[in-house]
Amino acid sequence: EVLRGPQGTLYGRNSTGGSINLLTRSASRDLTGRVDLGAGDYDLLRASGSVSGPLKEEKVFGLLSAGVQDRDGYHVNLVDSSTLDDNEYTAFRGKLDVDFSQRSRLELSGWIPDQGGAGSAAKALNDGFPNARESMRDATQTQDNEYSGFTGIFTHSTDNLELVSLSSVQESTTDLFLDSDGTAFPFQTVGTILDSEQISQELRLSSTDGGDGSWQVGLFYFEEDIVSDFELQSPFLGPYLIDSLVETQSFAVFGRYAHQVNDRVGLYAGVRYNDDDKSAVDTQFFPAFGLNFSIPQ
Repeated sequence: EVLRGPQGTLYGRNSTGGSINLLTRSASRDLTGRVDLGAGDYDLLRASGSVSGPLKEEKVFGLLSAGVQDRDGYHVNLVDSSTLDDNEYTAFRGKLDVDFSQRSRLELSGWIPDQGGAGSAAKALNDGFPNARESMRDATQTQDNEYSGFTGIFTHSTDNLELVSLSSVQESTTDLFLDSDGTAFPFQTVGTILDSEQISQELRLSSTDGGDGSWQVGLFYFEEDIVSDFELQSPFLGPYLIDSLVETQSFAVFGRYAHQVNDRVGLYAGVRYNDDDKSAVDTQFFPAFGLNFSIPQ
């Protein structure tokens, strides 16, 4: 769903321009399943499938889905005939829905995608090769990106109120090595590793009595740590290393009131308070010149 305009008085982190929400499929109440197979150019092979249904009658429902795709690259490295712009991808997702009662419900979901291969190709302008899918590189490009996440949503309602708790934990690691000079000569290579860990907790309480006026209040907490290692190798200057740490903490209180005056006129008021704390430290190493220093931000 696409929501236009500020959404920070309704939920989540502050979003002044709107938000795009991806809503995944819930577990089905009846046993269902599907399988999708595909093949194509560049030795493309693709398979995905899912199974969903009740695990305990009228109480617990589950969904498990998986997908894999393997395709050769269509950008050719003329030095060793290796290819880039390939695709090696696997993903797993699971979901568990628990109906405690007509008023209380818990939804747990987790996902583990992984992406390997060589990754996307970057081509230098005027490199002497008019074909956009050809270039020369002395080093073999690789990538290894791993992600994982878990979300829990608990909902409880009464005759006049609804309480929603949303908890989330996510981790990711991206590892990329490439020939950054885009030539057949060993001028420069770059390697980057980025690790991210984040947690968030949100609580929302809203009215559900169906009157002319409705309200909602909420709390939100977010924490993220990002550690990155950057290494540039050059035969002329030697290695140049940057280790960085970025830490973020965010707390917010928000609320919104809506009153329907008549069929054509409605009044809306919202407020949000944010307290964000972010720090960053870069430690740079230049052994060829004997340099070693940190830059706090």
